[in-house]
Amino acid sequence: MAGEIGENTCGHGFVDRVMKWSDDHGLSYLGWTRNTRDRSCGPALISRYDGTPTAFGLGLRDHLRALDGH
Repeated sequence: MAGEIGENTCGHGFVDRVMKWSDDHGLSYLGWTRNTRDRSCGPALISRYDGTPTAFGLGLRDHLRALDGH
């Protein structure tokens, strides 16, 4: 299991590759982090506690939704 994956840019380009590789090899992973602190120096899944996703959160959500069809 890869714990707390993310990237300092709050984007999802790197983690998209990590999730694909993990999926292809039957490994699990966790997104990091579910809080709304200023994440200019680290990843965050949401920007508000109502669940508004960041770019990283959108990437993780969309990836997991796509897996749902498997």
